[in-house]
Amino acid sequence: MSPRRLLLTSILLSLVLAEFLLRLNPSAENIRTTSSLGTLKPDPELGWVLKPNITTQLNWVGRTITIHTDAAGHRVPLRAAVQQQTYTTDSTIAIAGDSYVFGNEVNAEETFTWLIAARAHERTVNLGVGGYSLSQECLALRRYLATHPRTSQAYLVVYIGNDIEFGVNPVPGSHVDARGSLSRTADSRANRLASFAVRNSRLAFYAHVAWRRIRGASRDSSATSTSAPAPSAGYRSRWIYNVDAFTPTRLDAHRGVIQALRDDAQRLAIPLTVVLMPERDQVYGALPSLPNDRIAAMLAGLRIPTIDLLPMIRARAMTLPPLWHDVVEGHLSPAGNQLVAELISP
Repeated sequence: MSPRRLLLTSILLSLVLAEFLLRLNPSAENIRTTSSLGTLKPDPELGWVLKPNITTQLNWVGRTITIHTDAAGHRVPLRAAVQQQTYTTDSTIAIAGDSYVFGNEVNAEETFTWLIAARAHERTVNLGVGGYSLSQECLALRRYLATHPRTSQAYLVVYIGNDIEFGVNPVPGSHVDARGSLSRTADSRANRLASFAVRNSRLAFYAHVAWRRIRGASRDSSATSTSAPAPSAGYRSRWIYNVDAFTPTRLDAHRGVIQALRDDAQRLAIPLTVVLMPERDQVYGALPSLPNDRIAAMLAGLRIPTIDLLPMIRARAMTLPPLWHDVVEGHLSPAGNQLVAELISP
């Protein structure tokens, strides 16, 4: 065997071995996000929404999870017995957000959106869609409120991570591909192959996540007016946790889209509350409350009631089962959803 062929064979065997070892790790089961499930369809205003009347299953965190939507494209439980709950009112609580509201890795009846309904004895509608930016979340809630004047309470759930860090608009080039998944690359054979690899190979998925973080750190470093490191070695080098990089103008666009939502809600006389959903490493790691404090101050200036979950979750996290799934890009566990429902229930 020639040296070149021997080298290529060695590399191939190493990749196969790495994939095999990753699949032995139970915590590596979550390599699917809601944007890669084939559950999306294009929308001229929002960019994408969930397909209506779909039912699909997948293995998420070692369990079979069912994703089911109603005729309006909102996630609901599949079991008819769960859906036929009785309520004391015919009004609705609307909850908008990204994959945290949608309920990555849990069934619909385990999401805090659904659990709030049981606590409030009132219907809730899950407006969460995976991959949404802050502008999409606000617009989705505005569209719903405009056609549902009997909404008794509106919640906008803002995830402290990418909802703030990546700006208010979707990443340029984001679109729904032919299989109903979110894509940020041109539709070519090479990109389709790469997308297939990321969806089906744990090795490719982790490599993709690492590359995205490297690119994100590089892009943020060049975009900020300072290259100062985060205030402690334990913090990530990200502008939302960097006092110097978090300049007063950073939230101007965020303020604009939330203010438009506030104005619509006020015209319709529908109470609006913004919920700040923390990152996992803010609860279990060293990430500080800097972005929460800045956003809460902005919302106070807009006179919007705010629920910052971070201090409340921190106070109870050590006495409860894990509140996040311990997987790459993991979201709230069933216990985490139960706690959030308890903390924000009206």
